[in-house]
Amino acid sequence: VHQFIHNWFGKKDVSKGERLKTELENPDKTRLRDLIQNPLRLTLLCSSWQSNEANLPDTKAELYAQFVRQFYKWKSNHFPVNTRQQQELNQALGRLAIKDIDGSSSRFRLRESFISEELGYPDEENSLFYLALKLGWLNCVGIAAESSSREKVYAFFHPTFQEYFAACAVDDWDFFLPRDHVDKPVEGKEYRIFEPKWKEVILLWLGRENIVKEKKEAFINALVNFKDGCSFFYDYQTYFLAVSGVAEFQKYLLTERVINIATYIYCIDTQENQWLENQAKLALIETNRAEAIKKIVDLIENCPQ
Repeated sequence: VHQFIHNWFGKKDVSKGERLKTELENPDKTRLRDLIQNPLRLTLLCSSWQSNEANLPDTKAELYAQFVRQFYKWKSNHFPVNTRQQQELNQALGRLAIKDIDGSSSRFRLRESFISEELGYPDEENSLFYLALKLGWLNCVGIAAESSSREKVYAFFHPTFQEYFAACAVDDWDFFLPRDHVDKPVEGKEYRIFEPKWKEVILLWLGRENIVKEKKEAFINALVNFKDGCSFFYDYQTYFLAVSGVAEFQKYLLTERVINIATYIYCIDTQENQWLENQAKLALIETNRAEAIKKIVDLIENCPQ
């Protein structure tokens, strides 16, 4: 990462690159350092820092919000759009992303007719489809093999941007987990918390700055206290999702307790249960790393011989 930053800023902006390295080494930026192991994210971060040195984001959602703003700046010289157009397009891309994740059998590959239902037609200069193509949010990636009409297929600039736009289009956590759930499924409601394809969207939603703290707390509490009324399988799934989620919602008051219980499950309760061990391990890797390491060390030091 440091070599990439050095190469990016070169000799002209050495001091700026050094300041970015210093900021990334801050102990509070562990989450961000993990995220920018991805070359695209690191490229966008360097570009953002070069044009505007500011506080580094703490969550993945904040990082991608910064990327979206930077993306529009990149394109402004060739295809400028005003703030209203940006907001309108972002909202439309969010609706499109949700629709695709919810119902598509071939995720991240969107047919032209499917997009047109939400964004209009690609050859109409006033359509959002045309705007998304000009900006590069959507790109043609080929022809639908199963289509006799040789219909074009498109994809988002990057899959995580699709998930980010989807997260921004979700107003309330009831979309992921019915808020009136007690101990059995609510008839007619979707339980997206159990679908792996929605996990990244959920984590990004928890990291959004414009979602009030009380809503996030209510969602995490619902995940932690979830009961399905018949087995512990789904209870564990929702709990581990909450453990991963507190890395994005860093102001959750019971973070320490949630991670403490997950650590205990991983170290004590997973004997002869490979699925439970793997799920607990993954959640601890994805959660607040400093807190997880602290709990594991405490457990090891206080474990009876």
